[in-house]
Amino acid sequence: MRFNRVFFVLLTFISLSIQAKVYPPSHLTKTKKQEQLKSYYQYWIRQYLKPSNGTTPGGGYYVEMFGPNNVGSEGHVTTSEAMGYGMLITVMAYSFDPQAQKYFDGLFNMFDKHRSTQSRYLMSWVIHRTEKSQHRSASATDGDFDIAYSLLLADQVWGSSGKVNYRRQAELLINDLLRKNINRTNSKIMLGDWWNSSWSEISRPSDWMGGHLRAFYHFTKKTEFLKVRNKLYSISQSFQKNHSPITGLLPDFISGRTNKPASPHTLEGPYDGDYYYNAARVPMRFIIDYAETEDPVIKAILENMVQFFYQTSKQNAQNLKGGYRLNGAVIGNYFDAAFAAPIIAAATVDSKYQNFVNRGWDLIRSKKTNYYSDSISLLCLYSMSEQWLSYKTTATRNLSTSKLTH
Repeated sequence: MRFNRVFFVLLTFISLSIQAKVYPPSHLTKTKKQEQLKSYYQYWIRQYLKPSNGTTPGGGYYVEMFGPNNVGSEGHVTTSEAMGYGMLITVMAYSFDPQAQKYFDGLFNMFDKHRSTQSRYLMSWVIHRTEKSQHRSASATDGDFDIAYSLLLADQVWGSSGKVNYRRQAELLINDLLRKNINRTNSKIMLGDWWNSSWSEISRPSDWMGGHLRAFYHFTKKTEFLKVRNKLYSISQSFQKNHSPITGLLPDFISGRTNKPASPHTLEGPYDGDYYYNAARVPMRFIIDYAETEDPVIKAILENMVQFFYQTSKQNAQNLKGGYRLNGAVIGNYFDAAFAAPIIAAATVDSKYQNFVNRGWDLIRSKKTNYYSDSISLLCLYSMSEQWLSYKTTATRNLSTSKLTH
């Protein structure tokens, strides 16, 4: 693949928010959608943003995952995944919450003081309830991707001459991601900075953040990020053809050189090769990239998934279920916004799903259940209300995968 043939045009500025041809909810005014987004954001801040216990030098905030006085199985109160969500959520609130930068900087300090044991600039995937450094661990890719992207946005909206040099911190983090979390032999995104040869072909599709990779390329000018982005969509296309031709679903984990569904208990549990709680985020990640690029490759991948959900739910997002086998069989016969919100957001890919999106918006904005579902819902509300911030340095539509030399 020769990336020196990629054609792109530098611009001084582009809009901060998504401008491509997507079909967000049409039954409400933009002002009303923004009001409802702000209301959900305010609820999320009250419910999940918590202050440090004082052990972490400089204090700050973390995103509470398990509810008051509860911790995870290893005694942790949060993860890098949650911190990444929190930093995205707060930086994107810059225009309507005067406290947004304070929250963001507090989250940044908790990230900064709880770095990975394997890398200098990545984050430990957990913060223990004690907040003591001896409980640090290795990294998890998704959290660091979101944190890095949020730092680029922070530099964009607040500048880097204040308390935190967001631009410099983004540079350090992004370069470490390239060194530690990307397998440069096969261009796959690895699970964290702890991978070795036995894990070199295992990847998690919910880590496949094409929009983030484009931003990292624009910021660093390192074409490896474009190569990785192209690879993830190439894998998605072949996977849909070979393993999920009816549903278009991607699994929690893929493995092997042929990119097959992971076997049960590869990493987390019996559904590692199914569309479960990790893969539920894939439509959200893909629609965000599509909305900035109008890439026909991404649209085709998304429509394969969305059409299945549209039909199986009888055009009503309330009927979406909590996980599916790749053949479409239901795993969890219940509704969970963690699954529904990304599907509704992805349905903005085409106008034929407009009513589904409209009803889906009303459904999601009214659901408040737990950290995971609510965080994903809020990120999707940002996207559907056209308030998702994009990194503004180039004409991104000229970087579609169809314009790369395969």
